[in-house]
Amino acid sequence: MTLIKVNCPSDYVYVYILLDEKINKYRFVNVTKGYIYECAFDSVEDALADLKKYIDEGKVLSYNILIDEETKLRDDETTEIHE
Repeated sequence: MTLIKVNCPSDYVYVYILLDEKINKYRFVNVTKGYIYECAFDSVEDALADLKKYIDEGKVLSYNILIDEETKLRDDETTEIHE
């Protein structure tokens, strides 16, 4: 489980990257707006790579990884911001 704060031009949202056990792929789950995205990825890394494309397109300004299940890190321990 990975929790991300995504900074968009007009607001920010909190998004989980969670495993969809029915298809064994990862999906973005927007908990701010209550929405599960249809796109699915083989790994968390693939999902983050897709998020970076939105930065290149200007749809996302930056993101902060708040919780990473694998490393158990929080934003106060790692300030990885992608712009």
